[in-house]
Amino acid sequence: MPHRLGQDWVDLIVQLRREYQMTGLRIARQLKLSRSTVAAVLQREGISQLKRLTASEPVRRYEHDGPGEMLHIDIKKLGRFWRAGHRVTGIRKQDSEGAGWGNVHVCVDDYSRVAYAEVLSDERKETPPGFLQRVVRWFEQFGITIKRILTDNGSREEAPSCALGSTR
Repeated sequence: MPHRLGQDWVDLIVQLRREYQMTGLRIARQLKLSRSTVAAVLQREGISQLKRLTASEPVRRYEHDGPGEMLHIDIKKLGRFWRAGHRVTGIRKQDSEGAGWGNVHVCVDDYSRVAYAEVLSDERKETPPGFLQRVVRWFEQFGITIKRILTDNGSREEAPSCALGSTR
């Protein structure tokens, strides 16, 4: 390209971006260049976004050795309806009154990603222990012994002592 910026200018733009994390607008004003020229250089060099300048922290993952080593349990609250809403029918004039809530209790095995779920009427403190007992029995059908459970619901003191038997 006959009007393409010289390599010295490109190097200077890249240096200002990397060393001082200057915005494209600030670089353009500092060097008295057009914003579009600086933006094009930053785009070509792959540094048009400031977040690309800093190396992101590597994702820390954990993996367990087999099924039952770690189960993740959570509850998702979902609204119930008496009839389909406007997204299904296309009719916005009729309201769809809510019919309460359903609580989806979900358990996912960390190793195999096998999931067990139940839609239950509530999430009071009496409900999850029963769900957990059914989870343990369900996994036992496949010869899987539960060793650890990860959840953000309730406290350790509320954990059912009988759900995992002696493996607590």
